[in-house]
Amino acid sequence: MKSNEFNGRRFKEARIYRGLTIRELAEKIDVTHQMISLYENNKSMPSAENLIRIENALGFPRNYFYQPDTNSILEGSTFFSSPLVLYQEKLGFTESKNNITS
Repeated sequence: MKSNEFNGRRFKEARIYRGLTIRELAEKIDVTHQMISLYENNKSMPSAENLIRIENALGFPRNYFYQPDTNSILEGSTFFSSPLVLYQEKLGFTESKNNITS
């Protein structure tokens, strides 16, 4: 994945981090749940308008969604290595499930 391409995996991770279902996020940004799935699976890229809505709904900066994956997420195991956590640490953010502060 090129650095100028929308990264659906990071988009999905941000949605899950915020505790939103596909349908809930779709309602927040006024698109269908099918469109969210297309974004998450890199089958479609959000328009500029929808990207702004995504940023506002999830509270992540635009460049987060355009960075390549740095680690793999091991679901179902006792260890969870998240690119999101690494990104927040790199920027010096402290985390709270629904609010990120610097």
